[in-house]
Amino acid sequence: MRKNEMLRLSLTLLGISIGLGISQLAAQRNIQDSIISMSMIDFSLGAHIPAGDISERFGENGFLGASYHYKTGSNWVFGLEGGFIFGNKVKEDVAVNIRTSEGFVIDQEGGFTELLLLERGMTLVGTVGRVIPLFGPNDNSGLVVRLGGGMLQHNIRLETRNNDVPQLEGEYLKGYDRLSNGFSAYQFIGYQLLSNNRLVNLTIGLEGYQAWTQSRRDFNFDLMRKDDSKRLDSLYGVKVSWSFPIYRRSAGKFYR
Repeated sequence: MRKNEMLRLSLTLLGISIGLGISQLAAQRNIQDSIISMSMIDFSLGAHIPAGDISERFGENGFLGASYHYKTGSNWVFGLEGGFIFGNKVKEDVAVNIRTSEGFVIDQEGGFTELLLLERGMTLVGTVGRVIPLFGPNDNSGLVVRLGGGMLQHNIRLETRNNDVPQLEGEYLKGYDRLSNGFSAYQFIGYQLLSNNRLVNLTIGLEGYQAWTQSRRDFNFDLMRKDDSKRLDSLYGVKVSWSFPIYRRSAGKFYR
């Protein structure tokens, strides 16, 4: 074998050895002693207090959501977060014109039935943030701050119990439900815990939405006109998320 060929072979083997060594060192990094990149799937529960225009329509609401986040090896976090808003405190009686003096509505059989007004809505935001490892079991845990933007939507659900009310079905219902949506800014600050043994992984903190919304209906029957007003709807509350992190360990496998 020629010297040049031997030199190329030696350099190739050296490069492979260095590459394998680097790969081995990277594989040996773990959450306990290193800041590592990972994916996280979160399921959340929360509650909000309304402010701004939405506080004139709804009271406090609950929140049920899910999200996906990717945390880099430098503790930057990018995510997509969404959820459902629900509540039973509706301050606007949109059905006042079809109620009897006792507060009931008349069903298709000519009888009286109870009408419930409920809050429903949803959020969808993209976020970017950072984990600041001020305290916790490892440098992947600590203070977390996220900012983002997306969409907030809300409407009034009109629900009758075991009865059909023709004036609240199909296209007629759209004249009462106050469907509104628009762009929303989003903020979150809290604490993220990713335990060394992967048994406890959660985030708890405060969040806020500020949404510039407007009605998406052509006509409101109770007002006898279209609602063209511009709204500033804000929600502030607390959210708790249980996380399922996915990352590599020294065995080279994915753990959840």
